[in-house]
Amino acid sequence: MGQLATHLDEFTFLWNRHPVRTCRSGVKHLHHPTAGPIGLTFETLALPTPSGHRLITYTAEPGST
Repeated sequence: MGQLATHLDEFTFLWNRHPVRTCRSGVKHLHHPTAGPIGLTFETLALPTPSGHRLITYTAEPGST
């Protein structure tokens, strides 16, 4: 983040608002170049190790394209 944060006020504002560590579940919206818009449900699971690693699963709703 270093140089970006010192030169771009908008980047700093958006970076500080991005709840990376607090988002445990939700929907991730992507745009695939062939398939088009995709909405994937995600869930974050903390692993029972001192490493702090997390497992994030993404799933598509049944019947979705």
